[in-house]
Amino acid sequence: MPTIVPAVHGRINDLDSHLQVPVSRWAEVFGEATARLGAQFLGNPFFDATDEPERTVESVWRTKGSAAPGSCTPEGRLATMDLMGIERQLIFPQVVLAAPAWSAHPSAGVVLREYNDAVLRWTKAGNGRLRPTALLNLATIEGAIAETERVVDGGARAVFIQDGIAPGGHSPAAPEVDPLWALLAEARVPVTLHIGGQEGFFGSTAWPATELLRPGSFSSGEPVGPHMLATMHLSPQNYLASMLYGGVFDRHPGLRVGVIELGAMWVGPFVDLLEDRLQLSRRLRQTLQRRPSEVFVDQIRVTPFYWERTARQIERYGMPEVYAFSTDFPHAEGAPTRSGAWAPTSSPWARTRSRRSSSATPSCSCRADARLAVRPGRDGRLHTGGRARHQGGRDPSLEERTMKTSVMLFGLAAVFASGIACANIFGSGSSRPEAAAVPAASSPCAGLVGQAKADCEKSSAPR
Repeated sequence: MPTIVPAVHGRINDLDSHLQVPVSRWAEVFGEATARLGAQFLGNPFFDATDEPERTVESVWRTKGSAAPGSCTPEGRLATMDLMGIERQLIFPQVVLAAPAWSAHPSAGVVLREYNDAVLRWTKAGNGRLRPTALLNLATIEGAIAETERVVDGGARAVFIQDGIAPGGHSPAAPEVDPLWALLAEARVPVTLHIGGQEGFFGSTAWPATELLRPGSFSSGEPVGPHMLATMHLSPQNYLASMLYGGVFDRHPGLRVGVIELGAMWVGPFVDLLEDRLQLSRRLRQTLQRRPSEVFVDQIRVTPFYWERTARQIERYGMPEVYAFSTDFPHAEGAPTRSGAWAPTSSPWARTRSRRSSSATPSCSCRADARLAVRPGRDGRLHTGGRARHQGGRDPSLEERTMKTSVMLFGLAAVFASGIACANIFGSGSSRPEAAAVPAASSPCAGLVGQAKADCEKSSAPR
């Protein structure tokens, strides 16, 4: 039985969604240059579906692609967010649009500008709730700074950059790049790295060029190949390692970075490694002002995939503030579809584990294996859903701790009223008066997390 968590409904920050405009409408929404480059996708059911269903609590979660309610207009997106319980939302372009804007194509600059102009229109229409990310092309630092100044002046609230290339041919920590970081930090505009921005990191397309490693199709539910699933975090790790060890975050304490739709199971081990290797460099120990774990907590946010055991990572490595909630709306990998595509339980190993599990399951739906699932209920509220898996001999206290950690993660990532979460990637303030009533206690989001815990624990109490 799903558990309602009313304390967070309508107050959730969603750090990943997409502007999924049907390709046949690209000329209208973006411009003629973008439409010409997208013509190859005309008629593709994922990229060019226009049969949007009635907007209901069910359809906003279950319909994927360009036909999803609210996928392509700001007013529609706001209505969809209301049903989902989302307060504010970061919005990314489709990769098929970002790629040509970052390319060496003669129309790349025009496509980038057309998309960013649409970003500014959405930002204005969203009244603080819609945060589409402006694209920056870092082929040259001068060009990136010029476009940053333009979109920041126009009201943009976040930017999206490639992490697979060295910015302007320099290290991200090089003094040549500092003016860009300084500009973004001063403007309080976060930098985001997102899946699709890793092109160029491996230097060769040969690595996944074999049958088992290639991606499948969108219709098969596997548009991201096994090689990418296993390695997508390496490029952002490289970028962050350069920034962390290169002192970028110390020089620009106002800079915020989001690592989005690239998983989060790498965060704890990566920070552990950085802190271990720090002991081998006297120069770094004498220069850096904070440990890597402190920088992550202060300035970096990462979105887990919904199937990842995030609470287990927090149990092992701490840093709960780093993990942030996301829906990936309206993409299929953001939440299970009716067919079960992308759901971990579709694998034979998952089914085997499920059969071995005990039938005794607590009614609180924050799962004991720490996979926090979020589902809509008939009442329009978000629920954390599913059964908690039991295994014979498991210490009940561990289940209790895991449940509380899951709710804490949901609360920390999900609030966020009045800027009480440390280094909130959205900045301070809220567009809704009632959201500002969340109390700031001794720890970030303590009031809201406490209420979420109480909701979950109350529902699991014996009746």
